[in-house]
Amino acid sequence: MRAYNRLLIFTALIASVNVAFAQRDDPLQVFSQLKQLEQSQAKPQQRRSRTILIDLEDFVDSNQAEALLAGERSIQISIQNETSLLNQLTRNDVKVSGPMCVEFINENIAMHMKLAGVAYTNCLNIADERVFSELAKIPTVQSSTFTREKYNDLSLLGSFRGGNIFIDPVTIRNKLSSRLRTRSNLPIVQADTTTNLKTVFDEVISNIRTCMTHAQTQLAGNLDFTRQQVIAICAGQNSDQV
Repeated sequence: MRAYNRLLIFTALIASVNVAFAQRDDPLQVFSQLKQLEQSQAKPQQRRSRTILIDLEDFVDSNQAEALLAGERSIQISIQNETSLLNQLTRNDVKVSGPMCVEFINENIAMHMKLAGVAYTNCLNIADERVFSELAKIPTVQSSTFTREKYNDLSLLGSFRGGNIFIDPVTIRNKLSSRLRTRSNLPIVQADTTTNLKTVFDEVISNIRTCMTHAQTQLAGNLDFTRQQVIAICAGQNSDQV
């Protein structure tokens, strides 16, 4: 069963304060919260019986947390790349063309980060649809009062739906906390059911990692082109020297 007190635990900031974090709440705190959940549910709870029974809702929580954590590295790299570029804008040689050039670059960076946030959410939305589809195939779930609306109330993956980790990570964290307080009465199931479902989650986690790595690579390319604009335009250097 879920431990209510874990909802009150938020770890300290993972990264030190820098230029990028000064512009927004720390997106990485989302993953700190998930790690607390993963630690509290390291082993899905079982009910004693001749047949091993497992709380399906706790099982889904634990695996969805693991799925979300699969995207943490892409978010970290994205923030590191953004921070490096924003720090470059503070150099005196970059201000040769005046403050407007730096302002335009700042706006460009912000746009690329927002678009990357959309791409990351899209990856998780695809995963969320897959998980619901697989849960709906389980006979004991089909025969219960479990609905899509109830799934939406508990889905940790769904906490990102309609959100953007680079715009408003606080809203995503609040959704996670709310869903951890909500029970949607998923049934107790036999161990072989979760064995099959674990195979699905392994695929989902792999797909999330691939999808988010692709989005992160695209963002890195966009930020690198922006870096070249900083040197060639704002710093007034010849483009063939970039």
